[in-house]
Amino acid sequence: MRTRYDSAFTIPEVIFVILLVCVLVFFLIPISGNICTVQPGLKIGTNGRSIVYGILQANTEREALGLPPIWPVAETVLDGETGAVDYTAGFSEKYFADCTNTETVENFTFALFAGGGVPTARNATEFTNGGHNVWSYTGGIPDGADEDTPFLFTQNFRITGDDLRHYATVKNKDKSFAAKLNSETMPYRGQSLVFVTRGGSALYLKAKELHKPSVFYGNSGQNISTNFSVAVVHPK
Repeated sequence: MRTRYDSAFTIPEVIFVILLVCVLVFFLIPISGNICTVQPGLKIGTNGRSIVYGILQANTEREALGLPPIWPVAETVLDGETGAVDYTAGFSEKYFADCTNTETVENFTFALFAGGGVPTARNATEFTNGGHNVWSYTGGIPDGADEDTPFLFTQNFRITGDDLRHYATVKNKDKSFAAKLNSETMPYRGQSLVFVTRGGSALYLKAKELHKPSVFYGNSGQNISTNFSVAVVHPK
């Protein structure tokens, strides 16, 4: 004789399961949102480090040949054909494209400048026309600057050279750097940014972490006396 078991849930059990699912959803939605934000940050940060390491390698090789470094300044010489170029003005695509086209920096590909909703350019013309570059940079900084000097940062961080000089001078007594995050610009909009130092360290910062500007410029001495000529160059 077979024994019949009642497999139906009781009402208290059903309520318990529903509550458990609600609790899990409540905790997992913020976590999944952070994962979606941080993972692109890791990829873009890795790309930024590759860019800086490429420049550092080129500088080391050029130093052995008695040639000047290729950091973007008012008179940067990438090769003998182009001569000195002012990379402290205009758009950042110009500097990156010239480094790529002249093969001054090895292994530069347009994929290094994409990510976070910004597509990869198919060729140099498409790249220089804009819309395919996430990176802004600081130019005009003397060679030998501290390794924690910010060099690359995502374009949604709309600072200027005056901002760097001013915020360093007032020593964090002014408003938060978070106000400089543009809510309409990819990647990250007004939520966060990635920046890479001249030493090759990449950092991912949320808006709330920018309440003290020093988290961006570190101990680099970005002030009027040491870096009066600093310029910020954004993408087109």
